[in-house]
Amino acid sequence: MAKRHWNRQGDLESLFLRLEDLVLANSGEDEFEEIFKLLIAKLWDERSGRKPRFYGRDAEAETFAAVCALLREAEKAWPGILGIETRPKLTPEHLQICVEALARHSIANDDFRVLDGFFEHLVAKGSKRAKGQYFTPRHVVDLCVRALRPTKDDLVCDPGCGSGGFLFHTLAYVRRREGLSDETARKYCRSQLWGFDLDGRAVRVAKALMLLAGGDEANVFRLNSLLQPDMGGMFPLVPS
Repeated sequence: MAKRHWNRQGDLESLFLRLEDLVLANSGEDEFEEIFKLLIAKLWDERSGRKPRFYGRDAEAETFAAVCALLREAEKAWPGILGIETRPKLTPEHLQICVEALARHSIANDDFRVLDGFFEHLVAKGSKRAKGQYFTPRHVVDLCVRALRPTKDDLVCDPGCGSGGFLFHTLAYVRRREGLSDETARKYCRSQLWGFDLDGRAVRVAKALMLLAGGDEANVFRLNSLLQPDMGGMFPLVPS
């Protein structure tokens, strides 16, 4: 199997390029969906607090079954994040190779900005081709957030949040600036951060990024905010 990208230990960027190569070259399946499932299974494995289960077994069928179990648990804990099809469409043999590549790395404890960039890359490839959507470059997002200087008391709403760049960077900025604990960050996400987008994949990515950043109950919804003047009380109105 040709290796256009090397999977270096501790280097998530090299891993993502390697996974993209593996899925594109050998499965014929939707690269976004299959890589996204792998990442969610790995994230749940790291967050579940149980003995690690995301690794390659001697029998490929056992590895496949373990990943399916992790995805079922993740969907139960994080409803809607995986979409309609929760089972991998990769063959057990192909899935084994991908799992062995990903198992060497830690996702939850690494630089979330690398994962953010990779998710945005996957979503943007299809959106640019089919829908004419273009996502704000992350360095521009970071500049805007730093210019706004949000606090934990500010209500932040992005009516076209895409893959969640502004929400993700806002949470990271507020956590860093105000030294929020994990529990305070979760409360901040539940009450102060809101995002809406019409693209289903982008919404799922935004939810995944907020989970990574510590917001287990992110308020990210799929809808067209341009055609929804009444949000039905989804978030509190701020007095003028």
